[in-house]
Amino acid sequence: MPAQVPFNSQIRFDTYLRIKQAQFYDRVKIKDLTDEALNYYLDQFEGANTPLPPKVLQEVLNQGKIKGYKKRGG
Repeated sequence: MPAQVPFNSQIRFDTYLRIKQAQFYDRVKIKDLTDEALNYYLDQFEGANTPLPPKVLQEVLNQGKIKGYKKRGG
């Protein structure tokens, strides 16, 4: 499985601005901030911590954005 995959979403402007403020003032990497925040939120859900059935996992891994993803410099 890849260590990282591309992920895009839309957020409210005020949230985006707060992220940019943290990036500027606290030298936070957006990738790290996003990963930590999402994991903190997902820890609340039992389903987020339950492995997918093998067939469903295989479908996820065969999605174009994961299957064709190549790490930079790799």
